[in-house]
Amino acid sequence: MTRGTLRALLAFFLLIPTIVCAVETEQSFVIPPGKWWNAPEIAKQLNLSEAEKKKLDDHYIAFHRMLIDRKAIMDKLWLDIDTLCNREELNESAIMEQFRKVEAERSIVATDRFQFLLNVRKILGRERYQRLKALYKELSKK
Repeated sequence: MTRGTLRALLAFFLLIPTIVCAVETEQSFVIPPGKWWNAPEIAKQLNLSEAEKKKLDDHYIAFHRMLIDRKAIMDKLWLDIDTLCNREELNESAIMEQFRKVEAERSIVATDRFQFLLNVRKILGRERYQRLKALYKELSKK
């Protein structure tokens, strides 16, 4: 076994706890997709008021408007990358710069997605938020 292979294996095994922790943490923020608050059974089990449903709708609309805008930006950036990659002369630094812009947009989307989850948590409170996650876990198994 070469030194490079040994280093790669060591790095991989050292990262496993970090990867597992990240996956477990991410899963703790998983809630049903879509407008689950309009499902009568979920709304009933969470005892959602009309005002809470309205707040959830408002946050959902604002979040999805942002997603539409960000997707358009990323589509244009990927078009730029594709155009740069198809040129006769490969300009790696220009391609990487465009890729960094794509990743910056993804980071914004991830942050906004997390903010949406925090808004749901604020509206529901701890107990109902935990119940929502449990309901989703039950529904996912069926």
